Amino acid sequence: MPIRQNKPLLLKRVSVILWVIGLLLWGLFALSARFLRVVYVDVFLYQSSSAPYVDKVVIQALLKQAVKSQHFLILNPQSLQQAVLALPWVKAVDVQFIWPDRLRAKITAQTALARYAPLSMVDVTSWPVSVLAKQVTGLLNEEGRLFQPAKKTYPEGVLLVGSLGKTQAMLRQYQVYQALLDPYQLKLQVVYYDGNHAWHLRLSPAGDTSDGVLLHLGHDTNEQGLLRFVKLYQRLLKSRFNTVASVDLRYRNGVAVAWQQPLSRTNTAY
Repeated sequence: MPIRQNKPLLLKRVSVILWVIGLLLWGLFALSARFLRVVYVDVFLYQSSSAPYVDKVVIQALLKQAVKSQHFLILNPQSLQQAVLALPWVKAVDVQFIWPDRLRAKITAQTALARYAPLSMVDVTSWPVSVLAKQVTGLLNEEGRLFQPAKKTYPEGVLLVGSLGKTQAMLRQYQVYQALLDPYQLKLQVVYYDGNHAWHLRLSPAGDTSDGVLLHLGHDTNEQGLLRFVKLYQRLLKSRFNTVASVDLRYRNGVAVAWQQPLSRTNTAY
């Protein structure tokens, strides 16, 4: 004969068991809330030329404040990453929680390859380099992306002038131009990509702090104009480069040189 089960009694027993389990879970959570907290914060910085501008102590203090009084299991790594990424010289951050009480942050610092000034703010063709430097609004990293730390941390380097949407192309072109000039110990000070998609360069011998010489390349992006300049520099201009004001390479079959102090004529054509 089958045994009838007392359903009310069975439900009561099940509810008691569930209540006990819930109480145990709550107790474990309350106990863990007392002990499972971040106690140690480790910050590792990948070395780069910009590493001195990333303060590990500041990042460590920021993270400690962010995790203060929070349970280990409910911490949000994305929010911690965003807090660190808000620091101007930080490019990337990887946050990891290590059981039971440690947080580890791996920091990649920005690398500044160039300074940047907007197209509308700068007159490269007439302003001296010292004035151009005051128009800098940010720095470009190796991907051509703009970041804007405190101006007092801006390093020396080439100034790229153009529209913000062209920074990646400008950085690539600067690297190509500079590679062509390196064998001749010539250093680019300014690369200007104007509103008509024409290139202008200001350069000087390495170590020279003068305003240098202005080159007008026009729409040349295959470096032919700069190669013509290099030949002219080696053959005629190197010995008196400090007397040259500008070199116009936009002519198909020649160049025009303007001198700082006119010789027999204002301009000389080659």
